[in-house]
Amino acid sequence: MRASRMLAPKNPNGRDLNWQIFNAYGDQFEVERQHQIGDLPGKVSVLAYRNRMILARFQDATNYGVTNNAQGTQAINNVRSNYQYKTGIGINGEQALTKDLGIYGRAFTSDGHTETMPFTEADNSMSIGMSLNGTSWSRPKDTIGISMMQNGLSSYRKNYLQTGGVSYFIGDYAGPGQSISYRPERIGEVYYNATVIKNVLAGLNFQHINNPAYNAARGPVNILSFRIHAEF
Repeated sequence: MRASRMLAPKNPNGRDLNWQIFNAYGDQFEVERQHQIGDLPGKVSVLAYRNRMILARFQDATNYGVTNNAQGTQAINNVRSNYQYKTGIGINGEQALTKDLGIYGRAFTSDGHTETMPFTEADNSMSIGMSLNGTSWSRPKDTIGISMMQNGLSSYRKNYLQTGGVSYFIGDYAGPGQSISYRPERIGEVYYNATVIKNVLAGLNFQHINNPAYNAARGPVNILSFRIHAEF
């Protein structure tokens, strides 16, 4: 079992932290069970969280935007005045199928009433994937993997966006009737991580995203990235 209380940003997704940890915080509680099937390891964990800080409620922001003809603006900034709670729960499972091949699955959902505290804009998500180390091609410290993910929005956040609201990361309003055409965001990913020298890892990653920012009128988008990780 693990439990933690963490500092929260002063503003949603902001860099400056609020050090009044009894007024604004993120609480997490996790239970993990490790097991073996044959001699192959695996684990299952369940995590619950509760965040508290000054957040905008999407229903309040939607009402403000409609009443004040504020479509196309970040109406969430006009209704952020009270402390709110945001809760959610997630589950994670990992299992080795062979000594070189493993799979995982994850899913989470939140209450969806309030804006994001410090994370990307998603109120529910599901993902599955697998990874294979490079033993069969004489690169045992290398890893190749593939995964698929679907992210979704709550009815409260979706309604805010579809009535012309704009959030920090998403929102698409070009006039009456021109808001987002909502669809879940779907992502496919392939990666390869290679050990270049001792303690230096290089990675190549490709992502294909359908309905980026939950808008069927946008995309698809392809993203190619490269990273280097070194430890000293």
